Amino acid sequence: MCVYDIPLVYAAINGSEEVACYILEHFPEQAQWNGKITPLRAAVFSSSNNIIAHLIQCGAIPDNDCLGAAMLTGNKEAVILFLKCKKFKPSSFGDLTPVQFAALNNENEILEFLLVNGYPYNELNKKGYNALHIACFLGHIDCALTILSFYRDLKEGDGIVHLKFIVHLSIGLLRLNRLY
Repeated sequence: MCVYDIPLVYAAINGSEEVACYILEHFPEQAQWNGKITPLRAAVFSSSNNIIAHLIQCGAIPDNDCLGAAMLTGNKEAVILFLKCKKFKPSSFGDLTPVQFAALNNENEILEFLLVNGYPYNELNKKGYNALHIACFLGHIDCALTILSFYRDLKEGDGIVHLKFIVHLSIGLLRLNRLY
């Protein structure tokens, strides 16, 4: 069966919101169709956030591929829709946690959403780096400061001012290094 044989996938790929909503209203089980390209993945590719919201309401469950594609294309609304889906528990993106992936892609708004919703900020990847390391290495100062603000074990008097200075300094040195 070709993906175009599934009308909902075809509507989602083309961003046809009216058609997708009509199909979901009359055949909500199509939201859960599971093939190479699901209706949810098709909606991510076409950046159809209203279709994504309808699909999730009808029982479609996002996966890491959907989340990763939405992050890489900068579709913050879709990322947040996926993360709010109670049935979806994102795992890692290769060697990166969702928080590290957001820091890597300089997605501060998504990063903050993840941290506010309890995603761990200090997990290490296989190379021994956490999200703060990644943000600093890449010069993503807003992401680094957002992560730093979630370090619950640090208080203003416990050296957080010095840590913020180190973050700014390391990012400044990285930027200076790139000039030469």
